[in-house]
Amino acid sequence: MKVTSVTVNKLLCPECGSSEVWKDGLRKDCGDIRQRYLCRVCGRRFSENGLTENIQLPKRQVSAGMVKNLTAEAIEERKNAGATDNKSLVFEYAWQLRKQGFKDNTAKEYTGRISCLIKLGADVFDPESVKTVLANAKWKESTKAVTTKIYTNFLSFHGLTWKEPNYKQQITLKFIPTEKEIDDLISCCGKITSLGLRIAKETGARVGEIAKLKWIDIDREKRIISICEPEKGSNPRILTVSNDLISALDSARKNGEYIFMTHGKPMIAQHLSGLLASGRKYAARKLANPRLLRITYHTLRHWKGTVEYHRTKDILHVKEVLGHKRIENTMIYIDIEKALYKETNDEFMVKAVESLDEACKLLETGFEYVCDMDGKKLFRKRK
Repeated sequence: MKVTSVTVNKLLCPECGSSEVWKDGLRKDCGDIRQRYLCRVCGRRFSENGLTENIQLPKRQVSAGMVKNLTAEAIEERKNAGATDNKSLVFEYAWQLRKQGFKDNTAKEYTGRISCLIKLGADVFDPESVKTVLANAKWKESTKAVTTKIYTNFLSFHGLTWKEPNYKQQITLKFIPTEKEIDDLISCCGKITSLGLRIAKETGARVGEIAKLKWIDIDREKRIISICEPEKGSNPRILTVSNDLISALDSARKNGEYIFMTHGKPMIAQHLSGLLASGRKYAARKLANPRLLRITYHTLRHWKGTVEYHRTKDILHVKEVLGHKRIENTMIYIDIEKALYKETNDEFMVKAVESLDEACKLLETGFEYVCDMDGKKLFRKRK
């Protein structure tokens, strides 16, 4: 394959190390205008770092659509032609992942990591070369551990093995915002983002699962939302939500199959995340709370898991709510709950009501009944 020598920005995603990035508008920073980019693998947005260098790039890169539209005939044709360039290697690996039943997003991530190793100068058929690139890469330990796992899978496809370097995925304490911070962010965002955040807060669903929600997944009478297209190998699940969320969904209802649509097509997870990125910047500036900048859709999933365990002390219940297949993935919320609520010193909000309707509304918003006193019912909820 012929290649063209061009001067381009050598940009790697700071989150996952992938080189599959798109231009995503301009950013004004203290009078300077910088190019923004969106990672096609993990959805991370970042600004141009200003570093450029001459590198060799193929005239045509492996696109995301190639992962979905591969055919056995195309692979065989390339093999018969004796194609041994890097593009063909990634192309054939993508097709192999498809045959093994990997999801599209997983196949994109795997091929993206292999492409990244190649662009960093690694000879993917020389494990020592790959080890050198990993050692020199300024990536997180977890990123290197995931890349090592993916490269092992790549070698297995070619009938090869290697001695894996000792990189471990780091387990860090998740950032858990307060409920007030979540509500503040929701109130500052636009209609689409606010609705997505409210669904994430009450269900703990991933952003990709929220993007795939259809109107037929909503049962207004029973106040339930069905997660019929789970991601990351999770279990499908049916979750009860509040009357307020059902009302918000009714007011946002439009013609179309999906809840979140743009230009007649369903939104992708990256679009919803991009809208949130803009909304939280505005909210953090308006409310002078930089902690809001750390809130993502997945943050609300962690918040939901922590709150549900604190409310029920039932880890199996949390597992069902989040759709985990392995209890080991749910156990982290025990440690998070202990650390979080130890710091809050068990402070509560207390309300007293007289009518049954008022009591029902408090229960729907997370308050717990305590006792009766002077003809009133007392409820409390942790701050």
